[in-house]
Amino acid sequence: MSFFSRFSTPVFKNTGSTARDHLASERTYLAWMRTGLGFLALGIGVERFNQLDLAEILPTKSKKRFHDHQTHNDKSDALVGALLGSGAG
Repeated sequence: MSFFSRFSTPVFKNTGSTARDHLASERTYLAWMRTGLGFLALGIGVERFNQLDLAEILPTKSKKRFHDHQTHNDKSDALVGALLGSGAG
């Protein structure tokens, strides 16, 4: 037995459903990866939209209401982040 033969992958006989099970597992893994990347892209999009400064676009009358809403929004963002972070572990 040579040194490198220990690092080779095992060869299984394709009897029954060996290949089918392996391919199903790989499809499931790829689906989870695709879902995770989708959530990552969604999170980046939401964060970019949150960084948009809407105070420059609004008329001067509604700037005060916008500022009051923004401080409330910051508190709710922290709460949602804490709840999601605690469930991710």
